[in-house]
Amino acid sequence: MQLAALLQQEMRETEGAWLLNAAGAFVGGFAGAYGYMTSAAYNRNASPSSVAWDLTKSIAAGAALGAIRPVRSIGGALGRLSISASRGAVIGYGSGRGWW
Repeated sequence: MQLAALLQQEMRETEGAWLLNAAGAFVGGFAGAYGYMTSAAYNRNASPSSVAWDLTKSIAAGAALGAIRPVRSIGGALGRLSISASRGAVIGYGSGRGWW
């Protein structure tokens, strides 16, 4: 296995690229929490511990998938927001019905 050093130009091009992934994780986690909370409001039988655990799962799922696909534009952020909010709503709806 051979390793090659990056050129200065390549270093400049990749500098700060992790910020896009961090932004994607933040947007995904926020949207997952929002989606879960909007659907969990209908679940009157939920205990505080189950709500906390399901909310954590929604945030983690949104953040993980948001970090995989970094935010590159406002349209991408809005698209990720809607997908992660939907995912959180599904987790909230399913946990309220005892599916998982």
